[in-house]
Amino acid sequence: MELTDNIRAVLKFYSSLGKSEAFCKLKHYNGNTEEYIYSRLERAAFDQRDGNNVATFSRYAIWADDVRYLIKSAMEAISHQDTEKATEELTLALNAMGAFVDIQNMFDAQPGRMQFEKPEDILKEYEEFKNHK
Repeated sequence: MELTDNIRAVLKFYSSLGKSEAFCKLKHYNGNTEEYIYSRLERAAFDQRDGNNVATFSRYAIWADDVRYLIKSAMEAISHQDTEKATEELTLALNAMGAFVDIQNMFDAQPGRMQFEKPEDILKEYEEFKNHK
């Protein structure tokens, strides 16, 4: 029951912030976000693929702190009216989140799973995007 109560306390705290307050105390930030964000996500995804439940979620948490760092950095850039840096940081965060969503959709597309999207459809979207630039 303690875990359930702790999860609810976390959700209650963050939902109480609404849209006007941001709380960001980085727990796992290791630096070099721009350089390592995709390799950290890859390690988590391969742990998930291999059934390594000991490290999978902590690796995703480390990666998620990278995304949080990017968003926090973008918010700071906005406050300094540096829209170019803010846009770059938000673009990287958005793309990293997109990679996470698509990786999870790849897992869900495995036999016996939910299959929201077919892997070939996801990969086709990438090709279409690259061809229409």
